[in-house]
Amino acid sequence: MRSFAKLLNKLANLNQEEVEDKYLPIGAREHYHLRPRLELANSSYKVIVGRLDAKGTGAYYDSFIPKD
Repeated sequence: MRSFAKLLNKLANLNQEEVEDKYLPIGAREHYHLRPRLELANSSYKVIVGRLDAKGTGAYYDSFIPKD
């Protein structure tokens, strides 16, 4: 749990505007792929963990539904 919390904090604290465009283009979102047998347990499924807000625009995914 601590390593997952560390990853979430890294994503939350990242200033996407400071990442060079060649690594994270405008409109893209920082994300990590977590893979079974590497970052996850053998019995797990592949998961992508990432930010909702896009670099440069701050836009969320069209399918995002905010909590009331």
